[in-house]
Amino acid sequence: MNKEKDTAYQSIVNDLSNAMATIDSNRLSVRINNIESMKNRIKEYKLANRDNLRKGIYNPLFILCGGKKNYHMYNDNSITSIIEIITKDHNEKIEARNERIAQKLLPLRIISVSGAIGKSDTSFEGQYIAQTDKGEKRIAVRIIFAGGYNIQCYHCRALVSIK
Repeated sequence: MNKEKDTAYQSIVNDLSNAMATIDSNRLSVRINNIESMKNRIKEYKLANRDNLRKGIYNPLFILCGGKKNYHMYNDNSITSIIEIITKDHNEKIEARNERIAQKLLPLRIISVSGAIGKSDTSFEGQYIAQTDKGEKRIAVRIIFAGGYNIQCYHCRALVSIK
């Protein structure tokens, strides 16, 4: 990529990162604020279900925590360590999300871009018009949140449409 194309491509990636910063920050705050509550729920469950735990029946406890991995994170670590784990995981997910979006845009060979972003505290949608080597392309980027029940953890999905 030449410098002009690289700048246009990076412009979209930076725009998306900046637009999602508030949502990302809010999601991290919610997870951190729930640590003590989760540790208390684990403690209460253990006290109320000693017989099941002695029998090796841990599945309801894993479900309560959002999975076996989360149970061990909350049960085996201090609050400070959990904050570090959650923050690292959170930052890795943001980086992966931005990389997935960037990988879909990279083949377009963008020369210049203009667009607008619509967002709230819980959602995001960006509409862009990109000038590419092959003409004008319309790019729509939507970030939706899903999961948070059953076996799926709450997560965001990046949907990129190129026309």
